[in-house]
Amino acid sequence: VRYAKDGAAQGSPKMMYLLGQLFLEGKGLDMPEKDRQQQAFSWYQQAAKKGSIAAQGDLADLYRLGRGTTQNYEEAMHWYEMVTSELPTFQLLKSKREGSLIDV
Repeated sequence: VRYAKDGAAQGSPKMMYLLGQLFLEGKGLDMPEKDRQQQAFSWYQQAAKKGSIAAQGDLADLYRLGRGTTQNYEEAMHWYEMVTSELPTFQLLKSKREGSLIDV
């Protein structure tokens, strides 16, 4: 987590997204689930605002499910629409992702 936080502090959306994943999964973190989900939401939100397509999709899911934030279908739709506007780019990146490091 420390290395990802260092990268996120330098503005890396990839590291912000990684932190969101780490907090959402919670492996090795001694925090209540509610706190972890709020941290995950915050990191996904920061990465999404910096253009991470993967974070935008996960953020939409968190809004839809009310995990780490208040359930908000309008916000979920906003972020899903952001993802779909970038879908051709995202699918291209996803197809090239295997075996390489691609920023999403």
